[in-house]
Amino acid sequence: MSKKVFSECNNCKATNEFSGMNEKLRRASIDIKKETKTPIWYWSGLGIIAILIAIGYYYSAQHDKDVVNYIKEPLAGDVIRFKNKNTNYYSTLKVSSVTKDSIFVIQNNYETDKKSGISDIDKSKNYTTEPFGLGRNEIQEMFDKNIFYDINR
Repeated sequence: MSKKVFSECNNCKATNEFSGMNEKLRRASIDIKKETKTPIWYWSGLGIIAILIAIGYYYSAQHDKDVVNYIKEPLAGDVIRFKNKNTNYYSTLKVSSVTKDSIFVIQNNYETDKKSGISDIDKSKNYTTEPFGLGRNEIQEMFDKNIFYDINR
């Protein structure tokens, strides 16, 4: 982050650092350091990282708002992510149909020990063929108890 100053002899091409310069060169180098500005592109990487973090935060907040709506109005094809409190494993339920008071889901045949592994097991071939029903109020309760922690559309 600091600016370094060197001097080079035009005749013999010898290079001196600040400590090896005579007093006249030192004063000149200090003046040049004061006048020299750091280019704006020098900070562009930090700016890009800040923008990416802001975009990530925005989409995360938007997804949290969407989840609230998805819980209230689920659609066939939505995928509910949950943690099995007995085994401490994660898995998914796929909404197969929705009625006025019930939601019918199909359970994933596989579980994973990490939240990040959910995307690896969320494949159509991994779901059973027998749907079971849950009341709309049960879905909301399970989200409130953090058994269900996410829903994706």
